[in-house]
Amino acid sequence: MSSAQDYKRLALQLRQAIERYQFREPIYGEEHLLQLPSYPKVEVLDDEIIIIAEDGDREIWDTEENEIKALAIANNLELELRAIMYVKFHLSTYLSKLSNDLKEFNVLEANISDILYEGYKSLGSWFIELE
Repeated sequence: MSSAQDYKRLALQLRQAIERYQFREPIYGEEHLLQLPSYPKVEVLDDEIIIIAEDGDREIWDTEENEIKALAIANNLELELRAIMYVKFHLSTYLSKLSNDLKEFNVLEANISDILYEGYKSLGSWFIELE
C-alpha cells in the first residue's frame, strides 16, 4: 500500500472515530459540568487488581504481593483510567466541533478528515515534549 493510501486510510479512521465518539455538551444543572466518567472501575479481589469496563468485561491487570498494596495501586489506577476516558471524550467532542466549524467555513467535506488529521499530526512534537 502506498503512503497516499495509508494517509487516506488513517484520515478515514479518524473521521469514523470522530463520528463514533460524538458527545453532546452537558446542560448546566443536568449534571455536574466537571466530573470523571463512572468507568472503568478497578477492584481488588484478594491480591488481584481487576479492571472492569462499562460493558462488564473484566481484565486482571496485575497481582500484588498483598491486598493492601493492591488496594493502593487500584485506587490510583482507577483515577488515571477515568482521567484518560475524560480526555478521550472531550478530545473527540472538540474534534467534532472542529469538523462542524470547518463545514461552516465552506471547507469541502471530503477534505475535512485530512485537515483534522494534519492538524493532529502537527502536534506530535508537542506530545514528545510532554514526555
